[in-house]
Amino acid sequence: MKKILFILLILSQQVFGNTYYFSNSGSDAYSSAQAQNQATPWQTNAKFNSFFSSLSPGDFVLFKSGDTFTGTWIFSRSGSAGNFITIGSYGSGALPVFTGWTTLVSGGAINDGGGIWRYPATGAKSSLMLVSVDGEVKGMGRWPNQDSLNGGYLEYQSFSTNTSITSTQFNAGTVNWTGAQLVIKKGAHLLETNTITGMSGSTATYTINSGINEHGTPATSSNPKDAPRGAFVQADLRTLNQFGEWYINPSTKDLSMYFGVGVPSSYTVKVSVVDTLMDVNSRTYIKIENIRLIGSNYAAISTSNGGNFTTVNCEIYQSGRKGILVWNCPYTYIAGNYLEECLNSAIDVNNKNTTNVIVYNNNIRYSGFNFLTNISGNNDNDAKAISVNVVNTGIIRRNSIVGTGYVGAQYQGNNFYVDSNFIDSGLLYKDDGGLIYNYNDRLATGRYVKHNILLHALGSNYGNGIQNKAYGNTDEHGEIAYFDGGSGGTELAYNYMAYSSGRGAYFNDPKNMYVHDNISFKTAGWTINKHYNDSIHRFVMSHNQFFNDSTSQFLRHISINDDLSST
Repeated sequence: MKKILFILLILSQQVFGNTYYFSNSGSDAYSSAQAQNQATPWQTNAKFNSFFSSLSPGDFVLFKSGDTFTGTWIFSRSGSAGNFITIGSYGSGALPVFTGWTTLVSGGAINDGGGIWRYPATGAKSSLMLVSVDGEVKGMGRWPNQDSLNGGYLEYQSFSTNTSITSTQFNAGTVNWTGAQLVIKKGAHLLETNTITGMSGSTATYTINSGINEHGTPATSSNPKDAPRGAFVQADLRTLNQFGEWYINPSTKDLSMYFGVGVPSSYTVKVSVVDTLMDVNSRTYIKIENIRLIGSNYAAISTSNGGNFTTVNCEIYQSGRKGILVWNCPYTYIAGNYLEECLNSAIDVNNKNTTNVIVYNNNIRYSGFNFLTNISGNNDNDAKAISVNVVNTGIIRRNSIVGTGYVGAQYQGNNFYVDSNFIDSGLLYKDDGGLIYNYNDRLATGRYVKHNILLHALGSNYGNGIQNKAYGNTDEHGEIAYFDGGSGGTELAYNYMAYSSGRGAYFNDPKNMYVHDNISFKTAGWTINKHYNDSIHRFVMSHNQFFNDSTSQFLRHISINDDLSST
């Protein structure tokens, strides 16, 4: 009887909302009553944005399967506990598509000579990040090219911190790069964007640009004092010399592209004209499900300072920076989604002031390749497939991640489970990270990294070719599991770790860690590192197994480094 009364109490609190329909064949002229009938749906995002504030908790807004919708869809009303406002689909067939792509008219392209054609790109952002040719995302022009020596990074001989850099390679031609951007690799994990203000011989002077942090707002470099490691030039018409490379003129919004001997009429060229497709703002109790989002210049789905946010069973393709971006929203649930070609991060949840995040059973492919596009981050939180930062209670579970430019899954916070994930091929163009990574969290407790399959931490030394080694380490590698900066409070157990250019596991000044029953195959051993100004305590290892199949592998399995250089 008590159970029945409990169920009845819940049902009495449930609000059964209305359902509103959208279709390409609809009309915004229909009344709200008519739009509740599939035969008389609404049509555009203008109607969605104007009516959303009139929705009630428990309402559904559904989009016809197989249809394509454009623009930014702005959420201006919250649901309530137990009564989410839900965005989804209806009908049979492919998921409804929300797109930020627009196709440039080849007939309007102007031949500027030298294989370069110029399109009027009305609607494109001066911060354009996403361009495609025949459906393939193409990179912004850069010099040296990525396939050049040292991965397309200039080596340097000297620098003045945050002011100038000297490289004899600037003298390789007669180009004065004043006004272009200079991307400098600082540390093995940070790309900093600068504007060249002048050149004298082999020396370029520059100023640091304001970039974009995780919240989409300006941010300068988190490591401005660090020495450079390598650099390249971008955002200049004169960098275009490979098929598909592009440059956007920030004043005229003209897009220039290199076709070589080809002509624009042979290709379909698209640019993104929508920064964010689903802009949830600070709304709460919102659910997005069963839709496809493609071609956002910044983020497919973005929400901040809200809460009780759910995204399930969606498909996200080709985002200029983020796939799903969540900022300071407690009770976030992201599950069953497919994300591909998110050029910065696929799932980025920064709830460092809040709690309760679950990232479950998502399939992520080819994220964190922002070297293809307009690098403007100046942020070391770039290029991670999954990044979750909470005060308390987080889960990253049963996700499949293949191919990422930097970290596969990063976790921060107390009471955190990272388990049963499959992560393959990470750190493809940045270093000093791991397929699984945690930083600092010295006093954290209740964290478990278990039952993960972790393969191919590849690592990239491109851009680390410093001639003066006193300014940095040229021997960075990709680690499989990396616990950095005094990371602690974690049980690392029952993981399979294989094929790493660096270590299978790397512990920097670990604290309160129990490491047991892991299998490590074909890695450069494990390292426990103590810095002179830090400590190791309550660190226990047992029943771990190490296998190598080549004499070229390091013979040692575990090394303990004690840095006494400054004591």
